[in-house]
Amino acid sequence: MTYSTKKDLIDRLQTQFNKTVDSTQVKVKLSRNTPTSIYVNDQCIEQINGSWYVGTEQFHYKKSAVGYCISIVNNDRETANSIKFYDHRVNKLTEDVKYYIHSMRKTRSKVRKNILSCRLSDSGWELEGAREHLQSNLVSINLA
Repeated sequence: MTYSTKKDLIDRLQTQFNKTVDSTQVKVKLSRNTPTSIYVNDQCIEQINGSWYVGTEQFHYKKSAVGYCISIVNNDRETANSIKFYDHRVNKLTEDVKYYIHSMRKTRSKVRKNILSCRLSDSGWELEGAREHLQSNLVSINLA
């Protein structure tokens, strides 16, 4: 099937997605008012200054905010708290990695470079593990 415009493709995909989700208890509707908000039932997920908010809860990644919101709707507090924790953990470790890379480029001291290199290596592995945990929590969300 071909689509004449990008809008036709997006409309078709949104229709298919809503049909899939409409068959369960949870309805995910994309807000047409602004590209920076999503509705899960009556809860609004908004992007403000680069962060995503579900009520007063702040998330750094859109998929985490949506997953958290769906988990709350499903009364699955354990998954919701886990998503919130790993979202913040992934963001912190990403910032650490960026800082270590930047600092290594600026310093001339071999000892400092060695220390930063060790921290970078450790943070890289932690970041990968945190991303995997976040992804597994998001995949485990039940829409029923």
